[in-house]
Amino acid sequence: VAKRTKGKVLIVTNSDNVIDQFNKEAKDLGIDLSQFEIGQYTNLSQKKIGQGKYELVIFDEAHNLKNQESLKSIVARQIDSKRFLYATATPMDTIQGAIYFIRHLTNMNDEEILNVLGLKALEIYNPKTNQNEKRYVLAEGVNYDTILKNMLNIRKQLVSEGKFLRREYPFYGNIQILKTKQANKFKEQEQRIIEHYSKKINYVSRSSYSDKDKQNIIMRLGTMRNFQIQRLNELSKLEFVIKNVLRDLEQGKKVVIFAESISASDMKGLAGLSEDERIIPGFIEAAESYLEGKGVKVAKIYGDNIQQKIKEKNKFQKGE
Repeated sequence: VAKRTKGKVLIVTNSDNVIDQFNKEAKDLGIDLSQFEIGQYTNLSQKKIGQGKYELVIFDEAHNLKNQESLKSIVARQIDSKRFLYATATPMDTIQGAIYFIRHLTNMNDEEILNVLGLKALEIYNPKTNQNEKRYVLAEGVNYDTILKNMLNIRKQLVSEGKFLRREYPFYGNIQILKTKQANKFKEQEQRIIEHYSKKINYVSRSSYSDKDKQNIIMRLGTMRNFQIQRLNELSKLEFVIKNVLRDLEQGKKVVIFAESISASDMKGLAGLSEDERIIPGFIEAAESYLEGKGVKVAKIYGDNIQQKIKEKNKFQKGE
């Protein structure tokens, strides 16, 4: 970006760590930082950044802008720039997101976008807020498969125009559909998680710990319970990911899977639980187990041990 863009560049992200890392790497690369303005979405909402004229604006984690009524989204639309770049792993996983990004990448208005997707908007009264709220529903004769096909057609169009970088992960609806199809499969496990941590919380509540210690332990147990349920939801993506991984491997490609994980020390630190007390395996663990069962070699690059990560990276590069 620094080499190709002569004018002022605005970068908006949601993490101090990203800002610190960017500044460090820019200095290491000898990039002149004077052409950059960088800040968080909170700074954008407060109008502390984004008030000048720019050659390029980059929105990191751009799904932060999906709520079109949010202050940061409104301010973002007012920025004066020749070009915009939106970086997000989930550009169209919701209707709001799809409308937001398609509108910014095409000349279509909201009504045209809904027609192309096969959706319609309804105003529904919400008694909690005492206001009408917009809801999106399937148009007559349209099902989710049709929407997904329409989304793929839009994606192909945007890719051909150079406005969208091709990616493998599914668009709107796929995650929800996967979860719905496998709801019964995971329902029993989710109930088991809830019961497991409910017993632990009840035990702590009746214990002789001080009120402060009880509160801390119960909060940690609640965090662990929610984390396990989140892991369960993540596993609903496993079938789709594995299918694409095996397809690419058959074509002679090497595959990198990016996923969040958690270290064993973090796990043990939560309410003193041992690693053996985990109920649901992490996505990486589940994917590794399945792929190794299929005879696929797997390298895991994670953690704080730099030397170990370099070792695993070399294994991956060499196909070991």
